Amino acid sequence: MSVQQILDRLADRYQLLTAGSRVTPTRQQTLRWCIDWSYELCNQEEKHLWALLSVFSGGFELDAVEGVCGEDVESAELFNVVASLVDKSILIREEPGTIVRYRLLETIRDYGQEKSRAAGDFAEHRLRHRDWYQQLVIRAEADWVGPRQLEWITRLDREHANLREALTFSLDEQPETDAGVRMAAALFPYWLSRGHLSEGRLWLDRALARHSKNLVTLKALYSDSVLAGTQGDTRHAAALLAAGDEIVAEQGSSPWSNVFSGYAVGCLLLAEGDPRSAVEHYEKALLLA
Repeated sequence: MSVQQILDRLADRYQLLTAGSRVTPTRQQTLRWCIDWSYELCNQEEKHLWALLSVFSGGFELDAVEGVCGEDVESAELFNVVASLVDKSILIREEPGTIVRYRLLETIRDYGQEKSRAAGDFAEHRLRHRDWYQQLVIRAEADWVGPRQLEWITRLDREHANLREALTFSLDEQPETDAGVRMAAALFPYWLSRGHLSEGRLWLDRALARHSKNLVTLKALYSDSVLAGTQGDTRHAAALLAAGDEIVAEQGSSPWSNVFSGYAVGCLLLAEGDPRSAVEHYEKALLLA
């Protein structure tokens, strides 16, 4: 096939590789048969965990497996089943630095998701995945200013694909809940420190577009304003700040909202080239904090 013909067929990887030699074993003649054969070699616990693990994106660590899959597989057996999947080359074990991570090849992951959907469990697995990563970013935010900051930055770097997966699920599949906007706001210090300004604004904008403006979205508005101002988009930053102030005027302020508002105003003034006024707002926010 030409490059374009291959590209046209890549949407269905199982259909692309279907011309195995007739003299080879049946299980090796197509990619699908090969994975079917591997799947049938697994016991029920391994098959079940394979489907569960397909909810992860990019890679994952053992604490995430325990948090997301612990309700279905006893903790005493979980590590043994993970090790067995590594032995059978279903899971790939990687060791970036001092920690161990696991990942599924995309074809293997797709197969696991197919089994999970067929069993009617995939939505529940994605919800557990979202909840676990939401708690992860909330812990990171609470522990951000302290001796573990670099550790948290490194962990969130490793989990970037899973964070995107969790945000996508929250905003696209469960837009009626507050989980997406809370998670997006909690990731603000990570996006700011790592320079992921455009990505942070993308997620915060999407979250705000799907939620009515209330005290839950206040933090997201101020966070989005800071990122916009940092990129020089001061007009949009001012509009977001005004939207946040409007909520405070309608629903009442709190010490926390005044702290974050003062910080966001200071960032906007700094972006507009008025550092003296910015410092005044920073100092007021610091005093309130």
